[in-house]
Amino acid sequence: MKRIAAVFALLAVLFWLPGCTSYASTIEKNWGLRLPDGYREVYSADTGASFHGDGIRYHVFQYEEGAALPDAAWGEAGGPTIYASGVTAAAEDFLGELEDLPAQWRIPYADCVAAYDSQEDNSELLLFLDETTRTLYVVESFL
Repeated sequence: MKRIAAVFALLAVLFWLPGCTSYASTIEKNWGLRLPDGYREVYSADTGASFHGDGIRYHVFQYEEGAALPDAAWGEAGGPTIYASGVTAAAEDFLGELEDLPAQWRIPYADCVAAYDSQEDNSELLLFLDETTRTLYVVESFL
């Protein structure tokens, strides 16, 4: 009886642990971009589960001083993307697909620098960094 209980406890831990990892590890896995220590997720939303894993994912992180993602190619938010004339336009289109996005979690584009990446399957990553408030906005579109 003790062995059965031990097996169930081990299985519970194995299923519980992946749920404890932050979305930062998923960003690293999907995009090769590692968020430095000191980031904490404060908001997330997505378009829901889909059979192929496609859809929009949106995450907002707060970070400690000195952890502003030095590896990202930061620049102006005006460059074109696969599906839009600019990074800001793409973010607005993607975020428009999320239901009831609270105003407090909208991206203050004028206060941010931006970075962009895409993959061969036309999935896109849009990053917006507000260094004044130490906030990182991550918008992903998976196809």
